[in-house]
Amino acid sequence: IHRYFIPRKLPRGLGNEKQTDKNSPTPDALKAHNNRVRLEGYLEVWEDFTQDFEAALEDKDVATLVIDTWSVCERLKIDSWIEFRQKQQPPGAWLKETLDPSEYGPRNRDMETILQTPLAYGKKLVLISHMKDQYILNEATGNMIPDAYNKTQARVDLMITSEGLGSKVRFTITESGMGDNLVGCIVPYGSYTGLMEQIERMK
Repeated sequence: IHRYFIPRKLPRGLGNEKQTDKNSPTPDALKAHNNRVRLEGYLEVWEDFTQDFEAALEDKDVATLVIDTWSVCERLKIDSWIEFRQKQQPPGAWLKETLDPSEYGPRNRDMETILQTPLAYGKKLVLISHMKDQYILNEATGNMIPDAYNKTQARVDLMITSEGLGSKVRFTITESGMGDNLVGCIVPYGSYTGLMEQIERMK
């Protein structure tokens, strides 16, 4: 098993940009401009991650890849792209802080590549993710979904949620693309080995 830990607390940037902008129509707009942060280091961390991921795919001794956490992985991809675009901006420009609608395409392609490439190499992929409330038309549904790339649930074979703390934590299969008979099953020992044993028993 090859496990890649992505730091949860990445440096947001080098500090606020103290630039002037003659086109700022009001003092408030100029203040907002000066509070924008120039990102630094995200491109390097993303490149380190992708190189490590590719090396693990090529390593014949690695059967399973684990990303901890998938939630932060997506955020890292977004921030690395924003950093890349900030470096292309001329001095004094309003710093880019979010993705434009057209820029979600590259983000989505990279996330899809991570999700689907291990299968082509005959390897398993385990994604550890934080959860968030699901909203539809600004209304909470009462369901919890992965706080990560929004196509994750549609791409994975199994989704397992954990409840409790310490020795009382319980892992339950909540969604399955490997047969509905697995939904609701408790994963023995809360381990990957226990999960594989449960799948074999339910075949």
